[in-house]
Amino acid sequence: MIHEKIAQQRLRNAGLRATAARRKVLTALIAHQGPLRHGDLLQGAAADLDRVTAYRALSALCEHDLAHRVQGTDGVWRYCAHTPALSGCPGGHAHLLCEICGEMWCVLTASLPRVEVGEFRVAGKQMVIYGCCAACYAMLPQPGTPSARGPQNDSPVSTT
Repeated sequence: MIHEKIAQQRLRNAGLRATAARRKVLTALIAHQGPLRHGDLLQGAAADLDRVTAYRALSALCEHDLAHRVQGTDGVWRYCAHTPALSGCPGGHAHLLCEICGEMWCVLTASLPRVEVGEFRVAGKQMVIYGCCAACYAMLPQPGTPSARGPQNDSPVSTT
């Protein structure tokens, strides 16, 4: 309920109509507290929205600086609600991507480097640091364990 009220207020402050779709999508992004895939929205809080309506809501949120998007190395866009009180938004920070579970996190303490580009008009920039999160790493076979060496065959070897 609190996330819904925050979403409603942010939409009003941005001068956007607080449609049901925008409220649901922004509420889900705020509650998740990190980048979320479009498909995850449609399987969760915004399950009753069709794909196009959800995309339109996400686009409106990004256009009005209520959210930012970042593309992972897997080609999937993820969306994250901005927290107005924190610096680093919109998207001016690095992101971590687990290549195993697909989860992404904002790293608000890691600002993107400033690059002088002359008269080139920058539309956006991003940095994605990818690898394996702690939870997925803990589930991987560790070196030296039987499951890490592959299948074991204890049957006698025939020499004939």
